[in-house]
Amino acid sequence: MTAAVSKPMPDVDDPLSGPFWAALDRHEIVAQRCRDCGMVRWPIAETCPRCLGSPAVWERLPSEGRVWSHVEYVRAFHPAFAAETPYVIALVDVVEGVRLPGRLLPGARPVSIGAVVVARFVPTQSGPTLLAWEEVPRKEDR
Repeated sequence: MTAAVSKPMPDVDDPLSGPFWAALDRHEIVAQRCRDCGMVRWPIAETCPRCLGSPAVWERLPSEGRVWSHVEYVRAFHPAFAAETPYVIALVDVVEGVRLPGRLLPGARPVSIGAVVVARFVPTQSGPTLLAWEEVPRKEDR
């Protein structure tokens, strides 16, 4: 009998990314905003890529966006995901300059670029909440 393989999980205690993971636990999405130039930055960084300033504040982002890109995984690149294939990971535009990745929850039809999606906050057995996306039905599909 083979032992179950656990999924890789984020380091929620990381001082740089910890506020992001804590926000997901509260069912919020946050990103850093540079105090010097105002740029909202993602991925999380110690310095701003625009002005190289380092002070930042965490700002709440919308929980809705549009699919910018997506990929369907038909092969698991980690053994813990083998039973879940196929699955889709989407890159979602939530605000200008911020595209967040997350699993696209299964829907009635294949997702398309530009589709409107809403955030879903998925708890895990090992603790952290993960970000997933669910497509908003189009008016003609309702």
